[in-house]
Amino acid sequence: MEALQQHSLLVGEVAFGFFPDKQLKEDAFAVGLLHDIGKLVLAVELPKDMAKVLAEMTASGCTMNVAEEKIWGVTHAEVGGYLLGLWGLPYPVIEAVANHHAPSRVDSKEFGILAAAHIADVLVHEEVDRGGSSGQFTGLDFGYLENLGVADKVDAWRDSVRLVLRKH
Repeated sequence: MEALQQHSLLVGEVAFGFFPDKQLKEDAFAVGLLHDIGKLVLAVELPKDMAKVLAEMTASGCTMNVAEEKIWGVTHAEVGGYLLGLWGLPYPVIEAVANHHAPSRVDSKEFGILAAAHIADVLVHEEVDRGGSSGQFTGLDFGYLENLGVADKVDAWRDSVRLVLRKH
């Protein structure tokens, strides 16, 4: 749980830094904090099934969301988005949480909090979990980033993630 909390804070801080606008900064930070709330729900409510997800990740080397989709047909992102919808949070926040692993599912042409959540989550995982390893192992949706016209900013964003991590 502590690692989940730390990761969420880092994603929030990184996503916050993507925007000059105060409201977008705040929304991006909130999405960063909440993007993995579905993991918490699933771990608390379905601990035995979560153990199956972790075993699948170990056996196949896949990511958690891929293992969840295989075992449950739904991911922690979608569960989290559903919960936030029940709580009445604004739709853009729900959409960003529910789709942070699959942003191409959302038809958007502008860089917003969904893009920020996707990028921040992947890049924080790259730095923290894989020690800066990227390339073919990255979870970034480059097609989505190209459609937004921001794919050329990935290296600069990686540098900003490293700066945030140095502060912690």
